[in-house]
Amino acid sequence: HDAAINAGNSGGPLINEYGQIIGINTIKISGTFENLGFALQIDSVLPLIAEIMNTGKVTRPGIGITCYTAEDESGVVIESVTENGPAGKAGLQKGDIIIKINDLDTPTINDLKGYLTDCKIGQTVTITYLRAGQQKTAELVLEELKP
Repeated sequence: HDAAINAGNSGGPLINEYGQIIGINTIKISGTFENLGFALQIDSVLPLIAEIMNTGKVTRPGIGITCYTAEDESGVVIESVTENGPAGKAGLQKGDIIIKINDLDTPTINDLKGYLTDCKIGQTVTITYLRAGQQKTAELVLEELKP
């Protein structure tokens, strides 16, 4: 959208000419141009609103690791594994490189996070990873991501 977003109004509603909320303002980009703003589509926000209203919080599925994108963007390197978390229970270790979740290649941490956003807590996923150059797979059950 091209509505002005200024400090303090990100997170506010994006309203169309009929007074309907069609999005949530998120960020303004500044540079050689002005009034370039971005918003989350209301369809992506409504499930979160419903979850907050029903449970008082938003939950996300997680695999119980800290990680980073490999320098050559060939996968997601596990930096640490949460004890008794899904990845730990499945045998993943520090230094393993996740290259797929189910059938989706995961060359970057954003690919992994994006896929997990669409998953549910309790869902079983297959992780394909590299350990010492050997390709391996593990099945794990997603648990609630802890802050």
